Amino acid sequence: MMRYTNVILCSLYLLLVLLVGCSRETSPSQPQPQPQSQSQDITDYEFIRIWTIEEDIRGLATADLNEDGKDEIITSYFNKIVTYDSSGNALDTIYVTDNNTYIRVADLDGDNHLDIIRFRIWGDNITALNNNGDFLWEFPADTGVDDVAVCDIDGDDTLEVIVGFNGSTGLYLLEYTGDIRWKYTDIGNVWYVSGGDLNNDGSVEVISTAADGDIHIFNAEGTLLEEIDSSIYYAFFVDVDEFIGDSLGPEIITSGSEGDDEIISIYDGSGNFLWEDKIGEGDASIYQAACLSQEGLLAIGTRDGQIYIFNSEGETVFYEQGLGPYVLVTWIKDENGNNILVAGNSEGLIAYQLL
Repeated sequence: MMRYTNVILCSLYLLLVLLVGCSRETSPSQPQPQPQSQSQDITDYEFIRIWTIEEDIRGLATADLNEDGKDEIITSYFNKIVTYDSSGNALDTIYVTDNNTYIRVADLDGDNHLDIIRFRIWGDNITALNNNGDFLWEFPADTGVDDVAVCDIDGDDTLEVIVGFNGSTGLYLLEYTGDIRWKYTDIGNVWYVSGGDLNNDGSVEVISTAADGDIHIFNAEGTLLEEIDSSIYYAFFVDVDEFIGDSLGPEIITSGSEGDDEIISIYDGSGNFLWEDKIGEGDASIYQAACLSQEGLLAIGTRDGQIYIFNSEGETVFYEQGLGPYVLVTWIKDENGNNILVAGNSEGLIAYQLL
């Protein structure tokens, strides 16, 4: 009898252990403190990892979507958009039906309310939603979307949507309503697109890469102004943003292949080469870039799972690897005004505080 009693007690104990273990499993929406980093101490900057969230992230941005006066971390997955505060606490979830993943967040129509553009790499449409997730418009993309950027090209306080298409469809500029303003079809496989006033002359240019490996610059009417033969063999990624305080306009941030190496290369708005650095080999090109202008910092996430932060001189001030593929990055300030770098991919969100 004692033997059977012991067996029963052992079984009950094992069941209790399993139940306790399950009760301690953390929800994917709850941040986990993890103070660790691999910061390179070659400058005065120091970063620490402050929290992580296990959640599949396919799109990442920062903006005040809920209009409370504070920016939120905005993440996107196939069927939902989830926002978090700077501490990683989940705020709101918007369920969507377009099956897209990547997001761009901006006030398309100038009504002082943010809107959301969603698309998917090689996907068959682009959708626009308001900040509540209500449908605004859809643009079909038969050959697949490569990239989307949002910018006020003509200074009328409404935004245009720049679209790079896969295949031979080329480069399109859409009105904020989703209607076509112009298209340029002499280039194909328009991998990445961006826009900005490159030379501070008051006019905004459209910029893209393409299958020929060059950087293409267009004016607001869609006329090709310049083709930059970059210092690297094949320019794949491009973005226009400012992190060098030289009053000469934003920088052109690009990356691509040079032999077996992947190189980041920086130009000023006039196309003059500034600096470059190796960021890996093989599929290590930039996946998303984010500038912290007031600190003179450029953060990049790469396709092969790395994060780099560069200062304006091209020095690496932070580096981390092994994060899983296709790393997205953005910046946000916390309640105390500290700068937080947020990185995300299919393995979750990670936040690093700049000290």
